[in-house]
Amino acid sequence: MVDEELHFKTILRRKNAAKVRIYRKSVIDDKKSKRLKTALKENGTFDKRRGNDSTTLRIPLSELSPKILNDGRGIANVEVSRQLHSSLKTKPSTNNNIRSKRISSRNITKLGVNLSKRFDNTFAATTSNQDPIPELQLNELFASDSGDDNMNDESDGYSSTTNSCFDEDEMSNGTDAMETFEITSGGYYDIGDPVIECQYCGVNMWYSERKNKCRHASNPKFSMCCGSGKVQLPLLKPAPKVLQHLLFDNESCESKNFQQQIRMYNVMFAFTSPGAKVDNRFNNGRCPPNFRIQGQSCHRIGSMLPMPGQNPRFAQLYVYDTDNEIENRMHGFRSKSGVDVNIVRKLSEMLYEHNVHAQSFRMARDRLCEEGVSDLKLRLISERRNDGRIYNQPTVSEVAALIVGDVDTAEKRDIIVQKQCGELQRIDEYHTSYLGYQYPLLFPYGEDGYRPNVRHRDKGTNIRHFTDITQSEQNNKDIPWEEATKRNRLTIREWLAFRIQSRSNEAQTLLRSRRLYQQFLVDGFTMMESERLRWLRKNQSKLRVGKYHNLNEYNSNGETHGSNTDKRVVLPSSYVGSRRYMDNLYFDGMAICSYVGFPDLFITFTCNPNWPEIQRLLGSVHLKASDRPDIISRVFKMKFDELLSDLTKKSLLGKVLAYMYTIEFQKRGLPHAHILIFLHPSNKYPTPSDIDRIISAEIPDQDTNEELYNLVKTHMIHGPCGFANRSSPCMKDGKCSKYFPKQFQPETIVDQDGFPVYRRRDNGHTVLKNGIQVDNWNVVPYNAKLLTKYQAHINMEWCNQSTSIKYLFKYINKGYDRITAAIVPNDDGTSNQPQNIDEIK
Repeated sequence: MVDEELHFKTILRRKNAAKVRIYRKSVIDDKKSKRLKTALKENGTFDKRRGNDSTTLRIPLSELSPKILNDGRGIANVEVSRQLHSSLKTKPSTNNNIRSKRISSRNITKLGVNLSKRFDNTFAATTSNQDPIPELQLNELFASDSGDDNMNDESDGYSSTTNSCFDEDEMSNGTDAMETFEITSGGYYDIGDPVIECQYCGVNMWYSERKNKCRHASNPKFSMCCGSGKVQLPLLKPAPKVLQHLLFDNESCESKNFQQQIRMYNVMFAFTSPGAKVDNRFNNGRCPPNFRIQGQSCHRIGSMLPMPGQNPRFAQLYVYDTDNEIENRMHGFRSKSGVDVNIVRKLSEMLYEHNVHAQSFRMARDRLCEEGVSDLKLRLISERRNDGRIYNQPTVSEVAALIVGDVDTAEKRDIIVQKQCGELQRIDEYHTSYLGYQYPLLFPYGEDGYRPNVRHRDKGTNIRHFTDITQSEQNNKDIPWEEATKRNRLTIREWLAFRIQSRSNEAQTLLRSRRLYQQFLVDGFTMMESERLRWLRKNQSKLRVGKYHNLNEYNSNGETHGSNTDKRVVLPSSYVGSRRYMDNLYFDGMAICSYVGFPDLFITFTCNPNWPEIQRLLGSVHLKASDRPDIISRVFKMKFDELLSDLTKKSLLGKVLAYMYTIEFQKRGLPHAHILIFLHPSNKYPTPSDIDRIISAEIPDQDTNEELYNLVKTHMIHGPCGFANRSSPCMKDGKCSKYFPKQFQPETIVDQDGFPVYRRRDNGHTVLKNGIQVDNWNVVPYNAKLLTKYQAHINMEWCNQSTSIKYLFKYINKGYDRITAAIVPNDDGTSNQPQNIDEIK
C-alpha cells in the first residue's frame, strides 16, 4: 500500500511539474509577442489582419544593417531558409540559441557527433516583402531581461519545439535528438576521434562505443572500460626517467634500438620463463609483426642458484655472480647483434633502484653471501592485505620473505624458491605478481597485477573520479575487508579491460611498448581463458554432465558399478570456440536456411589498418597499427556495426529477412567478418543482369571514376600471383590457392555447381600493382557503394544455390585450427580400467 501511494505521488508530482513548465512557456511567449507587437506598432509596420501571429513576419536579410549581422549573435552565419522565426518556435532570445545549422567539419572530425544540437536551436532568415525593423528595436527585441531568462526552461535541456522532456543523460530518437554525422570525403564513413571522456574513469572513448547505442546522449556511459563505474583500480605511475627516454624519445639511436628490440630486453630481466612456444612462421616481413604461441601458456621459475655446470637464467641472474651480471645476461642470447650493452646496464640500475621484485632477490643474494646460511628459501607472497582498489604498489616485505629451514605456513599460491635445485615451479595465474615477474619493463615498480578478491566499487558510495581519492584513504591501512562474492568481485577480463585503456592522467608505459604490448595482450587472453576453463572444471555439476549420452553407454553394456564408469569433463557449448559451440552455430544456420530459404549474399569484410581514424590516433604518438591491436579491433567493430546497419536496417542491398556472421582473425593478425544475408523474395537477384547491378569484378574507368579506380587498385586486386609472382603467399604447389588469375568472361553466368562466374570483360582497363601490370583477371568481386563508404577489402559473392549451402555454413563456422590427441591403452578386452575423458585438456 505504501509503494502504491508513493508511486501515485510521484506521478502527480511529474504531472504538476509538466503543467508548470507549460504555463511558464506560455507566459514567456506572451511577453515576447507583446514586445514584438509594441515594436512593430511604434515602427508603423504592424498588420492588424495578422494580429499577434508573429510567425508570419518576414524581414529581408539584405535590409538588415551590417552592425546587426555581425553583432556576435551568429546571424551572419545563418543559411538555408533565411527565415526569421519568432520566440514561439526558435526562441532567439539568447546568444546560445542563435546558431548555424551547419556544423564545421573540424568539430565533426574530432567528435563524430553533433553534441551542441541538444542545447542550441537553429536560427535562420529568409527574404520577404515586409518592411525592415529598425536596428535599435531589433537589438532590443533580441535582448532578453533577467526575469525571462530565469523562467526559460530551455537551459535545462528541453527542446523548444516539443513539450516532452528527456532524461539527464539520454535523449530519444525524435527530430530534436542529436544526429550522428558521417564525416565524408567522397562518401567515406569516418567515426571521428576518441574525444569523449568516461565520466567515471577518464578514458577517451569513441561516441559509437557508448553503452546504449539505440539512444543518443550528450553525456554517454561506457561499459568496456570500467563497467560504468563498477571497476575501480589505481592508475599506473609514470615510468622512471630512463625508461621514459627509451620508450618515448623517437630521435636518439638508443631509443630506436630499444623500441625495436624491446621483447629481447624484457626477456633479459624477466624473473620467470614463458612456457609456450613462440610461432614466428608469419613474421617474414610480408605482413605486420604479430605474436603467436603454441601449446599451454604458463610461467615457471627455478631455484635461486643454477645447478653445477649450468648457466644462470631469468631470476637466477639477480642472485648468482652479480659482479658479472651484464655479461651473464648478454651470454644468454645467441644473437647479440641488436643488443646495446649500455641500455642493458641502464635498465639493470633502474630495476635495482625502483623494482621491488629485483630488490627482494638482491636481499636473498646478500643473505646467501653471509657465512653459516645453508638452508635458505625465498617465499614469493601472493596475498595482499590492503585494498586493491586503492593500492597496487607493494613494498619488498609484502612481495617476498626469506625462510631458513622448513616452511611452517604458506598460502596455496605462494611460491617457495629453493636455494638450488633442478626443478621448475609453475606460478598460478591468480598470483598477484604473475605479470610483474614476466614483464618488469611494463611494470617497472613491480606493481601488482590481477588480484582475485578485489571488490567492485561499493554501490552505496558516491562515484568519484579515480584520481580524487583523498590522502586519508591512501594512508588508511585498516580498511575493513568484506568477503567478496561472485557478484561483486573483479574478474581478469575486467582488470585487463581497465588496464589497456588510454587516459590523459595515467602513464602510457604499457600502451607504448609496441611488440611487448602484443605479447602482454596474448598473455592476458590466456589468463582470461584459463579462468573460464577453471570455472567449467569446478562446476561440472551445474552443466548437467550426466545428461550427455556417452556417459551412459556403460549402462547399456551391463555395467552397474560406479568405479567402472568413465569420468568425463565436458566443455559445453556455452564456451566460445569449443566444438559444441561451433556445431550449434552450424545447426542454427541450417535451421534459419530451412525457414527463410537459401542465403543470397556472402560478404567478407576485412579490417584496413590504414583507416584515417587509426592513423590519426596512432600517428601522433609515433606508433604503427600493429603496435595497438586493441585499437584495430575497436575501430573494426564500430565499422562492422555500421555495415550491419546498412545491410539490415537501411536495406542498402534490399530488405533482409535474416543474417548471420562470424568474426575471425587472419594469420597476419587483422580481424575480418564473414556475413551471410537472406533477402526478401521481392529483393532477390535471380538473373545475371541483377547480379551485375550489385557485384562487379572489373576495374572501373580511371577517367570517369578516379576515386573508385584507386580504391579497387588498393583493396580489391589479388596478388599478383601465378607466373608473375611465384613467391606470393597464396601459391601452393605452384598454383594459386584462390584460383587466380581468372579468365575473361563477357557475361555473368552460374555454373553447374551453383557458383557464379562474374563478368570480366577485356576492356583494356589495367592497374599497376607491386610493379606488375594487371587487368580484370585479378579483381576480387566487390560492391561499389560499400567499397566507397568503408574503403577496405569487402568481397561480395552471390550464393543462391543449394549445392553451396553446406559449404558456406561450414566455412563461416569452421572455428580455430586445432587438433586433439591422447595416449590410451590398447582395447584388447583385458583391461577393466575406466578411461577418463577430459575435453578441457
